[in-house]
Amino acid sequence: MLLSFFSIIRLVLMSELVSVTVISKNGDRGQDVAIPGWTVTSPLQITPLGLQQHVRLGEVLKEKYVDELKFLAPKFSPKNIYSRASVSERTMMSASAQLAGIFPLGAGPNNMFNFPVVSELQHDDYFANAPQLCPSGRKYWEETQKSEEYVQSMAKFDQLLQDASTLLDFDVTLYNLENVYQAMEYQNKYSKLNPEQTTVFNQLAEALHTQELYKYPNDDANWLTVANGLFFYDLFFGNPARDGVLFSTYYNETLNPKQLRLYTMHSSTVFSVLRSLNATVSSRPYSAAAIIIELYAFGDYPRFTDGYLKFYYQPDESSANKGHLWNPFTPRGCVKPTDDPDGCKLEDIQEEFFDHVFSAEEREDYITLVCSRKPSDRYAPAKYRKQTPGRTGLHTTILTIFGLSLFVCIALIVVGCCAMQSRSRKAQSYAILASEPT
Repeated sequence: MLLSFFSIIRLVLMSELVSVTVISKNGDRGQDVAIPGWTVTSPLQITPLGLQQHVRLGEVLKEKYVDELKFLAPKFSPKNIYSRASVSERTMMSASAQLAGIFPLGAGPNNMFNFPVVSELQHDDYFANAPQLCPSGRKYWEETQKSEEYVQSMAKFDQLLQDASTLLDFDVTLYNLENVYQAMEYQNKYSKLNPEQTTVFNQLAEALHTQELYKYPNDDANWLTVANGLFFYDLFFGNPARDGVLFSTYYNETLNPKQLRLYTMHSSTVFSVLRSLNATVSSRPYSAAAIIIELYAFGDYPRFTDGYLKFYYQPDESSANKGHLWNPFTPRGCVKPTDDPDGCKLEDIQEEFFDHVFSAEEREDYITLVCSRKPSDRYAPAKYRKQTPGRTGLHTTILTIFGLSLFVCIALIVVGCCAMQSRSRKAQSYAILASEPT
């Protein structure tokens, strides 16, 4: 009977979509390796195809969240939308193209298309570049490449690398495999590979994917925390349980929840987030690949009572290009709520990731500890250098209060003992006086 009562209450409250987060890879880019006979165009920069890919991704998001669910307004509003890109032209332009696809009516009263996209200084952008910025991350990869398990796993591709070197007239090794693959990927998109080159290209894809599974582990706590700890803290702990503040960002302190948050990054970012969530990754993230995370809550803002998350990713590029981006996946720590088979209870995700996150206030200390590198004052924003208590500060406060309380108790005991001794001495004096003859 009691269970039925709570079920009825839950149905009356109903869950409400309150925030959507999208982590996407930049669009198609030019090659950065000069393969003999191939023209290097737009090295490392986005191509017209890459812009089209992100416009299409934006249109897919618009179809669901603007047209179907009426979750977003047709016009862009910085109050409700947050967009961030890494410090790279291709990611910034990808982000702008994506916003143009979501909001074809533009932004503001004049329907302008100059959407704001923020970024963090490259030397401090651990979410986008943690494996490269963190010395311990680089050391991990260097040690992994020397490990017996890695050497044996990659040995099966030795003949393939030799064949690719002969075919391309270019020395292909495990150290430049990613760059060679990206160069062939660019040529393949424009139908410039012959059948033999296409076969080798597809085989190199398997080799690169195997290599990246080692490069981005899903079972190394330090790597996971440095790469995505700050992002996951904001994603999973800037939630209804904290004063009704939903997805408040460490770079934009506000009580207004951001309905849509876009992170336009790199292949490594998408791959590392998927690996950190323990999602099954069957292939390298394609251009404009996107992870979509929806947050649902019960109650009314700002007094949400409970919440759950939904995670989506489409590993198949051809299906994604047709707008089928919504394949759900189950991350680590997920416990399904009874009323939504695709959801994961927020409190269970929080419990799973609690030891793998750190707040903005703890950022410098944690990265110093795990990365063995102190961020330079030149690159660390002033807000990060504030000694504002995070979880560590809370613990310190509790210990301080406990210490003061203990000190007061000891002082009271000492004063009480002194008072008792004083009264005892006075009593003895009175007794002596009373016993003396008058």
